[in-house]
Amino acid sequence: MVADQMLSERADAPYLRSKGHLEELCALLPKAAQRERMATAVAFADHRSESVGESFSRAVIAQLGFEVPDLQFHVMGPSGEVARTDFYWPRRKLVGEFDGHTKYTRARELSGKSVSEVVAEEKAREDRIRELGYGVIRWEGDELTRPERLAAKFLRAGVPRARRLPAQTWVTRSNFGGLPRLSR
Repeated sequence: MVADQMLSERADAPYLRSKGHLEELCALLPKAAQRERMATAVAFADHRSESVGESFSRAVIAQLGFEVPDLQFHVMGPSGEVARTDFYWPRRKLVGEFDGHTKYTRARELSGKSVSEVVAEEKAREDRIRELGYGVIRWEGDELTRPERLAAKFLRAGVPRARRLPAQTWVTRSNFGGLPRLSR
């Protein structure tokens, strides 16, 4: 999550760095295990992640053995862009949306719209995406802390697997511990 934020290209990103700069910092760490962990995080980092929830989602998705999705996918219709989605799995023509509660609890403050207006717009947007033949899966922040439930939801939706994990190695709420160890 931190590496994604550091690589962010948003104008308001406070710590803009390049992957090369982060790799240089990694080389300065005193212990091989520290360098390996940071190198894994830097390799996995993606500047396109737009929120902590998106970054955390990607880490959980990878740790659960699902294919890591493309980010900020533009759904195009006959008349142009229909939507920009958080995640996309092209092999399944499936888009994913991480929804934090802030979108709804601070709707008026953030967009000037009521909660019901925001929900109605989200539903209409999702309908337009589905009309173009895309599947849609949504999850919220509390599901990220219950990865076994998120895995079941992803399996039902057909999110492609990157690798098969034996059931006993799946992350559960009791053994989930932060960023995943990812193979490079």
